[in-house]
Amino acid sequence: MACEPSAFVFDERMRLLEASDTTHSAERARRDEYGNNKLAAEKALRRHGGRLDWLALRLPDVLGPHENTGRQEKLFLKLAKGRTIGSAISGTNPDAGATLPLSLVFADDVASAAVAALRLPMPFSTRALHICAAESPTWQELVHLVADSLRSHGVHVPEPRFDEARDTGLVSVDCGALSDQAARSVLAGWIPKGLGPRVDETVTWWVQTMREQQAATEAEGTQTAAARERKRTSAVALAEALAATRSRETDDFRFDLK
Repeated sequence: MACEPSAFVFDERMRLLEASDTTHSAERARRDEYGNNKLAAEKALRRHGGRLDWLALRLPDVLGPHENTGRQEKLFLKLAKGRTIGSAISGTNPDAGATLPLSLVFADDVASAAVAALRLPMPFSTRALHICAAESPTWQELVHLVADSLRSHGVHVPEPRFDEARDTGLVSVDCGALSDQAARSVLAGWIPKGLGPRVDETVTWWVQTMREQQAATEAEGTQTAAARERKRTSAVALAEALAATRSRETDDFRFDLK
């Protein structure tokens, strides 16, 4: 989020609207290079609005199977290891982790939104849509939801402990919840799946992936042990062959192994 918060516009539910002015904030841009680049791309499109027909899908933090930034997996591993979870959200109040509603979206819902957007008639009737889940949990509520799902898959997870002085390591959209009303209105038939089922799908994938990796590691260890045994057996056989060779030496012949 590289925009100036004073220009934000919220609906009656205090959810951020697409109508918010995208005034650039240099201070916030320094903290969020990725968000700053997305803002710059949208501004570039606006400058060429007369020649291009475009629509920006604005996303909050994206989770789901195959998430590749490592932030999601770090959270799962911390929970499984019983480690303290950071609860601070940069640029907000110290208790934001327990009180600030957040928007999230899962990769499959982003994909279905993009497909729905491609089916829209042109020219587009709007320039930006927030693509997010309907629910807006706090950070700590989300962590508890993940912990419950991990337990349901047989992973021992102690009761989460939070540290308000440490960053979450995951949340980057710090403006609170986004409004999804425009997206639901414009993208015909697009309805994101519920937060609970999406979290469970993600945890199911992660636990299965971890178990497969563990099985592969154990199999590799077994193979390594077998390889060591084969090497030991070969060494013994070679030593026996050398001993037998020496015993067969004659005055005019020597079987030489080098």
